[in-house]
Amino acid sequence: MTVTDSSTCPAGCPTALERVGRFAPYRTCPECGTGFWIPPRRPAFWGQEVEPSAQQHGDWSGRESLRLATVGRGPGRLLDVGCGFGHFVRWALEHDWDAWGTEPDPWARRASVAPARVVEDSSALDGSFDVVTLWDVLEHTTAPIDFVAGLRALLHPGGRVFVCSPNFAGIKLRWPLLRRSRERFDTVVRPNEHAIQFTETGMRRTLEHAGYERVEHLRPPLASQPNLVLDALARWWPSARRGLFVNAYAP
Repeated sequence: MTVTDSSTCPAGCPTALERVGRFAPYRTCPECGTGFWIPPRRPAFWGQEVEPSAQQHGDWSGRESLRLATVGRGPGRLLDVGCGFGHFVRWALEHDWDAWGTEPDPWARRASVAPARVVEDSSALDGSFDVVTLWDVLEHTTAPIDFVAGLRALLHPGGRVFVCSPNFAGIKLRWPLLRRSRERFDTVVRPNEHAIQFTETGMRRTLEHAGYERVEHLRPPLASQPNLVLDALARWWPSARRGLFVNAYAP
């Protein structure tokens, strides 16, 4: 399914999207709740060849507990699609994966922290993978079903694609606070970059329509250190999360 305008649900629901002013600029699907808008494309900062800050490098190098709880350790063969500067590729190599990354931007590839392991696209790599990861990538596409369907050919039978994406339910929960400041709104929601805002239902339907057999929504800890209150909140109130974390398995 290829989405060419902002009137069709990108998760494959047959219902037309509705204009919901409260959640502008996105139209939303009345069935799955996913938001969709084809925004004016703004180049990522690495497309402008602006060196990331030390804080950005630190943020991308961290997330240890989240990565262990969702992707986990190897062994196995792993491909990180849209890997940016390769921080997750480097992390995966350090955690027993035979890890590779794809990144279309040439400057980001040249500036990669895992330069020998990042290529322009998967055609440069031989063989199949046990895991394909999409960290904050799928929300930038306008045809997510086609995008993740194309990744199935890269996976072994039974292999999994892991998707991390913003949680539209969590965004809407914070909407009154976000709308107080345009700067805060743009920083969190990023409407000039995020064509899609997924809900859990929308993400599941996207992956099922793309031909994956089983979809699992993960509930990693909300805190980097053990916290009984936050762990309980993470399990029982999905809308409290800022992100969706999903495994889907190839036939």
